[in-house]
Amino acid sequence: MATPRLSGVPDAPIIDQILRHGVIAILDAPSEHLVVPWGLAIAKGGLEIVALPVSLEKITELVDDLADEAEIRVGVAGVIDKKQISIAVAAAAEFIVSPIADPEIISIAKQHGFMVIASGATPTEIATAYRAGADLVTYHPAGAMKPAHFDIISSIFPEDPLLVSGGIDVENAPDFLEAGAAAAIVDQGLFPNTAEASAQQVITMRAVGLAEVCADARGVEKLSSFRDLLRPNE
Repeated sequence: MATPRLSGVPDAPIIDQILRHGVIAILDAPSEHLVVPWGLAIAKGGLEIVALPVSLEKITELVDDLADEAEIRVGVAGVIDKKQISIAVAAAAEFIVSPIADPEIISIAKQHGFMVIASGATPTEIATAYRAGADLVTYHPAGAMKPAHFDIISSIFPEDPLLVSGGIDVENAPDFLEAGAAAAIVDQGLFPNTAEASAQQVITMRAVGLAEVCADARGVEKLSSFRDLLRPNE
């Protein structure tokens, strides 16, 4: 069973934290040695939940290092094969994100104690994922659609939270949240395509901005602000 990684984060079920926070960041750095420092930059900016691509060569070490050094919850994303669940187990990730609605993947992942986010592009796929036991389902790829289209899809499942993923960035995430998305899985625009040291500051500022606009869109209290970031340490 996966071992929870709290690292100073409030002791709350990961699903509750996702629904409270409303944002998951997919951390896909151009080089694996940037994953931990960029994860720290995200945490400094106020984002609490991160998923690393399961395709990373050193995914098990990176999840462990990031969970130990940053006050964030860490999962793995891009799980499309049941064999990849063993990678998430070895990494002691807290949750998995799958871009498909595969009942077998969902079932095996749940048996290993993972909180599972599956995906669906149609009402049938979304229903299949929930009926197979997914804790949350994300409408994917939402970035290719308009928020009004998501609003129609989500109205079919009034009792089930529906996230958005696939082409989601700081520009369109608030629109989908305003349209009723329970959370946004941001996979674009947060990380620069550079390994320069200044990238970490850019990431932190973007994370703060993302947290602010998403909180505004959902009508909830901001978890961070530019004022907090610039305030001198007391």
